[in-house]
Amino acid sequence: VLPDGSIGVYYVNGETDGIWLARVNGTTATPVSAIKIDGFIRPQGAVDPDAYLTASGKVRLTYLFGFGSGTHRICMAESSDGVNFTTLGQAMSFTGQTETDPSVAQLPDGSWLMAVSRGTSTMLARSSDGLTFAEYSQVSYGGVPELARLSDGRMRLYVCSTGGLAAYASSDRGGSWASDGTVSGATIPGRPGVCDPSALLSRNLFIFKTQ
Repeated sequence: VLPDGSIGVYYVNGETDGIWLARVNGTTATPVSAIKIDGFIRPQGAVDPDAYLTASGKVRLTYLFGFGSGTHRICMAESSDGVNFTTLGQAMSFTGQTETDPSVAQLPDGSWLMAVSRGTSTMLARSSDGLTFAEYSQVSYGGVPELARLSDGRMRLYVCSTGGLAAYASSDRGGSWASDGTVSGATIPGRPGVCDPSALLSRNLFIFKTQ
């Protein structure tokens, strides 16, 4: 949800490069603009955006920085208008290149979870302030994760698996997970490669990518 109450989706634009914002109306997404981070439009190496609206009414963007380099960093930035962002800092850093696609959600107690894709597995990390995270676990359900908080306080983890988009739920702050069903098979009619889930449960909206 954007600061003006409308719905946006942040995505990597493969035609022009860079992270872009589109506004969502029903089942239509209309591109708005490439975002800027610290004044730079389409900053090189910034990909895999994950966004949410903070209590102060700003869009907080968690993204992978360093794509194509030897070090991957998960960084955070904030924006008052959804397009012009200012860097907050680095949330995590990895020496390898397998970590991608971060997703962040707040727990009922005010602490935070982050899920990061690590190949076909998902790394999980915790934070007390939502800004710096420490790894605590890894699960082998699949990769390219999405975290969402359910109305009853449980956490849901969506992942891309060989069988499609699978869901897992946790009632103990992400300590353990149980299968919670399948959102979609690995293909839908005429569209293979179902992956990259994004959930906005407060608006009953689920977005994913196909080839």
